[in-house]
Amino acid sequence: MVARGIRHRPMHSEPKRAKRSRLLGRALPIRAEWWPWSFIPLGVVYVGLTAIHLSDILANVYGNADASSAPALGQFYADRAGDHVVMANLPWFSTLIFELLTKPLPGHLQIWELGPYLIGLLSIALMAWTASRVAGRWAAALTGIVLLCAGPSVLGLMLWLNDHSTTWYSLAILAAFLVLVAERGPSLGWPILALLVLAVGAIVGINTASDKELIICGVLPLLFAGIAGWTLSPNGRSRVVMGLSIATAAVSGISAAATTSIMHSAGVFLAYFELQFASVEVVSSNIRAWWGSIALLGNGSFFGEAIRFSTALAAVCAILSLGATFLVPRYAWRHVQSRRASKEPGEDPLNVYVLFWASSLVCLSAGFILTTAAVGTSTTRYLVGVVYAVAAMLPLFARASVTARAAVVAGAVVFLLNAIIALQHSAESKAPPAQGPSQQVAEDVARVALRMNAHKGYALYYDAAPIMWRSNLEVQVAPLIGCSATPTHVCPGPFNYLEHWYQPSAGRSFLLTDSSGASWTPPPLEPPIATYHFGTVTMTVYETDIVSSLL
Repeated sequence: MVARGIRHRPMHSEPKRAKRSRLLGRALPIRAEWWPWSFIPLGVVYVGLTAIHLSDILANVYGNADASSAPALGQFYADRAGDHVVMANLPWFSTLIFELLTKPLPGHLQIWELGPYLIGLLSIALMAWTASRVAGRWAAALTGIVLLCAGPSVLGLMLWLNDHSTTWYSLAILAAFLVLVAERGPSLGWPILALLVLAVGAIVGINTASDKELIICGVLPLLFAGIAGWTLSPNGRSRVVMGLSIATAAVSGISAAATTSIMHSAGVFLAYFELQFASVEVVSSNIRAWWGSIALLGNGSFFGEAIRFSTALAAVCAILSLGATFLVPRYAWRHVQSRRASKEPGEDPLNVYVLFWASSLVCLSAGFILTTAAVGTSTTRYLVGVVYAVAAMLPLFARASVTARAAVVAGAVVFLLNAIIALQHSAESKAPPAQGPSQQVAEDVARVALRMNAHKGYALYYDAAPIMWRSNLEVQVAPLIGCSATPTHVCPGPFNYLEHWYQPSAGRSFLLTDSSGASWTPPPLEPPIATYHFGTVTMTVYETDIVSSLL
């Protein structure tokens, strides 16, 4: 697509410099001088800082009990035949499958720790490739670097095993699939197309079973892009894309149903969670949470902060992030209008690319605002797909004119500069970890447990999994939560646990209490044989398994 008022000379009369600019810019009708690439050095700096702080970021991520529950369950699952797993409101089946497949490998704990980020990098590479097919190398560089340097909030979520990351990576796969079949179509050959449909559908289906959010922001936009793309440009190739989109959605549905059935038969279940449409009052609250979350994901964390250069820059990033988010559906609407008014042959890859990402952003935002899933900005993780959609569409905003491209580059520079500052000052990138019991406390607990032959322990939910992970999974600590029905006792979970952890067994056990967290008084227990204090954590060892007295 060429902007209005810009004409290209015939190839035989094109000056060398203009030809070079056209090749570098490809579909972008602007001369490719050095300044459009000025965001790249900042991206390199951010990547270098990420490498420096990665170990501290990982330590902070796995201090979160929700995150460290995934490797703990992966390690202890299937130790007993017929064991049942109770997951959270996100049934992370694909993560558990990944853990079971890699558990026999040497160094599997390191694979689990770094695997999510490496897979995330592959998804970013796929996003960059897709952008290059639509708008050239400059677009690929911009999309890739914006995602790679998205800031501490997104970076931390990319390191989780059991969050929504597989959903965002599935979006990258679906967008690449649409562009590939729209660009090459039947020239690939029907056997290859059939394999692509089966492979993409199976992967997306497994991840859909693991996160129903993918239906809203991935499968529905896939169908919309295929059908609307054919409506915009009715030709043989777009008809093929529509058919393949429908077939892929059908395969993903079958794959999701099969995955859910297999996991249930293997004893893996979802904790009770009922999603509802939000009331009018909740919708208004969700709207505030939506724009606040977009600002946070765009490195715009300035709320309640003192006014200084870094917070002013964060405020600018919040405005840019919200502006870019609103521009995506507007750009898509204008694209649809221009295609309907144009008599030129349609650009099928561009059509499906724009339709997919715009509808994904709109559907994801609508799901966040109109349901009870959102809980303020604490559920920002539900909207990381918006970052993917904006990064995918950002290069297209620069196609209109030199001024538009300059504005996009300037915005990217501000965004990356603030990402570097945010990473340097983020609590998640510093040691000691800000969440959970420290590495030293976990090692001390493991040392005492092994010495006293007390391999089974109990602790409140927010301490249990971090201690297991930071002790290199040498001890088993079952999570507990207070019971409203029986205030003198505690209950399992509330989620991310194995049922056999709460079955009485022979041998010693221990109880961990932490004065830094929620205060609670254990029910009457037998006299302990030893008590240890490690920082704010108290470890009490008992001669028998105390689970029957706790629950």
